[in-house]
Amino acid sequence: MRKLVALMALLVAAGVAGAATYYVDSEIGQDDPSRKGGPGDPWRTITYALSRVSGENTFLCRGTFAENVDVAYDDNRSTFQGNATAHNTGYFCSPYEGRITVKDFDVNGSVRSAFKGYFLAADCDVSHPTGGAFVMGRFYGRGAAENCAVQNCKWICSAGNWEFGDLDLTDCEFRDCESGISISGEATPYLKRCKFFNVGGEVFKAYFYGEGASFDYCEFYDCSTVISLTGGPRGYWCSIKNSVFRGNGQVISISKKAASHNVNIINNFIFENKGVAITVGGKNVKLRTNIVKDNDGHGVYITEGAVDLGTLGDPGGNTFAGNKSGYDVYNASSEDIPAYGNTWDPQSEAEMEGKTWQEVNVTRIYDHWDDPSVGYVMWSEPMVGVAPASLGQIKASFQGEPPSGLLTPSPSSAVR
Repeated sequence: MRKLVALMALLVAAGVAGAATYYVDSEIGQDDPSRKGGPGDPWRTITYALSRVSGENTFLCRGTFAENVDVAYDDNRSTFQGNATAHNTGYFCSPYEGRITVKDFDVNGSVRSAFKGYFLAADCDVSHPTGGAFVMGRFYGRGAAENCAVQNCKWICSAGNWEFGDLDLTDCEFRDCESGISISGEATPYLKRCKFFNVGGEVFKAYFYGEGASFDYCEFYDCSTVISLTGGPRGYWCSIKNSVFRGNGQVISISKKAASHNVNIINNFIFENKGVAITVGGKNVKLRTNIVKDNDGHGVYITEGAVDLGTLGDPGGNTFAGNKSGYDVYNASSEDIPAYGNTWDPQSEAEMEGKTWQEVNVTRIYDHWDDPSVGYVMWSEPMVGVAPASLGQIKASFQGEPPSGLLTPSPSSAVR
């Protein structure tokens, strides 16, 4: 009996235990121990609410908060639910080895995972002119954002020394940020149906030790450098598919180390960018059914290794045309580059007609014909039965809807 009384006393001292729903209202709430956090007697601050209860709770929040919300270890799996106008000028941080969910909040700060922590940000607007929207914790730090609008941040996400973690970004829009996503360590980022507008620096910069990255149905407009992958001592895999790149500077840059496993660049539309479309080294890089055209720099610039642009058994189906530097494919590697089954610029196809790569120097392809120290680009005329990459194909990958800036100039409206 005395043990039971002592336990009840501890619970009263620590607050109300258990999983439930509580209310926080910065306008009419009061941080008073007599309050129970109900709809008729809400607390005023999130921090005070966390001090009163523990466990897996949901906090329904209304108003404006200026708080750094550090969730304690025993508040594992807390959910902070705003009402679409709830605003916080601080940060939300997951507990050690725990998870938080932040929904329908306007955050002028960041959402963070602690050591081995995890966050889910959903339906949030995030801005942070002096810092990052999302910050990942070391060692198994994980994060996910769904349907979030991020703008005016110094950077989007940082994950230095991040090991064995995941980053999932789905249906998010990022606009007018000073720099993008920077990741190092054994990480596996997945970006799906995300849009990036006017992001400086590198939109995505990674130095990986052993994992990989996936981009699917993403759009990139008017950014600086889009994807820069430098790899690491153990290499990794990467998949860039079904995405649109327009009006950017350098688009995709992949080092030899980054390509030491497998990099697949498939079914993308890369056009009207201001720099080189694809700079790549490494023998494990494959390009299939991409449209690479009308960029100011080279279409594909190969620094080393035998990049696969299409083989006789697995034709490329890419379109390389109209890249304004003068070279749709530039081979600076000592290796011969397989480039069978692609569609080329009309000038190139006129030069190719009835010939083979061993017989004629194609003006818009730079290779052994132009510099004997580098390898050939082993092209073919368009092959029977190989459909060239097309605009319709790219649109179809977006479920029939043209991406935001595919047919018209990049959108310049507000995020939401």
